[in-house]
Amino acid sequence: MTYNIKADPESNSLLIVLNGLANEEDIRQISVFLRREIIKLSFGFTIINDISALKVLKKTEANSVADIQQWLFQQGARRTIRVVGGVFAQAQFRITQQEAGAQYDTSEVATLEEAFLVLQQYSMP
Repeated sequence: MTYNIKADPESNSLLIVLNGLANEEDIRQISVFLRREIIKLSFGFTIINDISALKVLKKTEANSVADIQQWLFQQGARRTIRVVGGVFAQAQFRITQQEAGAQYDTSEVATLEEAFLVLQQYSMP
C-alpha cells in the first residue's frame, strides 16, 4: 500500500490519498502520520480523502478505519470530500463513517481536481 497525508493550514484541510491494499500495519502507520499532521489544523477542517485506487479492506482494517474516522470527527473534522473509484471501497467508507458516528458532511467526486474545486467552494465567503 502507498499513502500520502498532508495538512494544509492555509485552507484548513487534510489530504489523505490511499492506494492499494491496506493491512493492519499500514493503518497504524497512517494513524501516526494523521496525528502528526492534524495538529497543524483548526477545528472545522475539511478532509480530502482519495480512495479511488484503494482496494476493499478486510473487516479488521475496516474497523480500524472507522476508529480513525471517529477520531478525526472528534478532533474537529466537519467535512470530507471523498474521491471515489471502485463502488466497493466507496460503499465501505460510507458504512465505516456511519458506524463510527463521524457525522461530517460528505461530498463524493470522481477526481482529485474536482475535490480541490469543492474545497475552494467551501472557502468562499
